[in-house]
Amino acid sequence: MPALLHTLDLQGFRLFNAQWRTELFDDLALMLSRDPLFWGMVVGALATYMVMRGRSGLRRLPLPLLFLLLSLGTSDLAATGAKNMVDRPRPHNVLPGVHYFSDGQWRATPEDFIPKRHGGSSFYSGHATNSMAVAAMFASVVPQASPWVYLLPVSVGWSRLYLGKHYPFDVLCGWLAGLLIGKFYGKLYRLTAASLRRRIRRARNGGAPPQADEGPTVP
Repeated sequence: MPALLHTLDLQGFRLFNAQWRTELFDDLALMLSRDPLFWGMVVGALATYMVMRGRSGLRRLPLPLLFLLLSLGTSDLAATGAKNMVDRPRPHNVLPGVHYFSDGQWRATPEDFIPKRHGGSSFYSGHATNSMAVAAMFASVVPQASPWVYLLPVSVGWSRLYLGKHYPFDVLCGWLAGLLIGKFYGKLYRLTAASLRRRIRRARNGGAPPQADEGPTVP
């Protein structure tokens, strides 16, 4: 990493991890980094949206859920692969004065901290990647939720800095990878949904092709 980028990366990390700390942020960061809560919110929001659309919306719920899972699985595999290749150690494993949560309490590495680990899984952030991929995919299913849905991955990425798990560059690269993956599966979802609608209309018409194609609108 170039020296200037490394310096900015380190300064940004210190800002979020050490300088901007409050008891409220302590609780919020822990909540945002707990995966079951995040995925429960995503699935709950999608299910609520589909239910509000009536019985037809509920019947269509499996398709967007399938693509959400595909998006999540791909983003997680991509992040794991990047971590194995880059092998960048996490901040709390190599830097002094890093605040982190362990064994049920907040701790800080001492100023005379001597790194004992030279490898790790910091680049890039899996939490940032996964949350952004799901948010981008969710925005394809529920366009009305954009851009507000992107506040969730932004918050999750912030929590990873606050918890001493990642540097800003790790989070930014995770967001970018997740956005590309989520957009890809969002496009694939819309094409699949449109194809299924055409087949359903054709079946209802006795096999005759529909007179007009409504295009790939979200079901």
